[in-house]
Amino acid sequence: MPAASVRSVRTATELGVDWLMGGTWIEETLRLLRGTSIGYADPLDLVRAATTGRLVVAGSITDTDQIQALATAGVDAFTIGSAAFGGSLQPHAGTLRSQLAPVVVLWHRRGEVGSRPLPPAS
Repeated sequence: MPAASVRSVRTATELGVDWLMGGTWIEETLRLLRGTSIGYADPLDLVRAATTGRLVVAGSITDTDQIQALATAGVDAFTIGSAAFGGSLQPHAGTLRSQLAPVVVLWHRRGEVGSRPLPPAS
């Protein structure tokens, strides 16, 4: 968790706010809030409450754990770019098609997703 995020949570506890909303470092934030009376609103819950349309997550999707977490959280879609172009999704898969094919399979099976790893590239 970046130092700025830690400072933000600590400032909130010092001020005695009622709620913290959103953020990227959810587990770490909850750990810092443990033992306080401050509530925490999950970013996806906030977005779901504010929209009646589709929830599309964009930016910094870099690994299959994140994709599985998005599926579990119930997002409708996500964008992926640099992780596939850079080959970090499946470092030994090779082509862009080989990077993305297992992601498509995983996403289509999202109703079945648990902690199962991404299928191998074909």
